[in-house]
Amino acid sequence: MTISTFRRPLLTAVATAACLGPLPAPAEATGRGCDRSTAILQARLTELRYRSGSLDGCSGPATRAAVQAFQKAQGLTADGDAGPLTRRALRSPTRPSAQSSAPGRHAEIDLRRQLLLVVRDGEVRRIYAATTGMAGYRTPTGSYRISRKEPRSWSSEYDVWLPWASYFDSARGLAIHAGDVRPQPASHGCVRVPAVFAEEIYGLLPPSTKIIVR
Repeated sequence: MTISTFRRPLLTAVATAACLGPLPAPAEATGRGCDRSTAILQARLTELRYRSGSLDGCSGPATRAAVQAFQKAQGLTADGDAGPLTRRALRSPTRPSAQSSAPGRHAEIDLRRQLLLVVRDGEVRRIYAATTGMAGYRTPTGSYRISRKEPRSWSSEYDVWLPWASYFDSARGLAIHAGDVRPQPASHGCVRVPAVFAEEIYGLLPPSTKIIVR
C-alpha cells in the first residue's frame, strides 16, 4: 500500500478527533511509519501555530522540528520525541505571545525559550525552534532590520556555509539561517533554525523586516 492510499483516512481521523481531547499514545502503524496518532499530533501542533509540515500522519524532520519547538515553549526536554509528557502538555499548553503589537509582520527571537516567532498585527502566526548564541557569544537583544539576504552565505570567520541566511546585524555578521537546532544555546551569535523550514522562514523575512531579539 502506498502512502497516498491511506492519507485520506488519516486526515479524516484528524477532523473527527477535533484535536482537543487527550492525545493517544503511538497507535498501530497503518504502513510505512505512518499512523493515526501522528496525524492527530500534527494537526494539534498546527492548530497551536507550530509548523509541522504535511498532515499526513508520517513522522519526519518537519514533525520532529515542530515537537521540539513545542517542547521548548513548555520548558520540556527538547528532544523532538512526542513522549507522554509532551502529549500531556498538548492538552493545555502555554502559548507564546508577541512582545510587539505593531501592525504588519515582524519576527521575534525568544532567547529564554529558544524560539523564533513570526508575528502579524500582534498575533503569533508561526512558531519555530531556534538555537541562539552560547556563553561568550550571546545573541544581543534589541530591535533590528533584515539588511541582507543570501540563499547560500559563506562565513569566512568559521569556514562554514550558512544556508538561507537573513542578516539582521551585518556589523556583527549575525543572521537567521539553517543549522543544527539544539535544546540549548549553541551558536556563535547567529540564530539557527531547522533546515526543513529554513527556506520557508527565509521567504517570510524580506529585506527591512523588523527583528526583535528578546
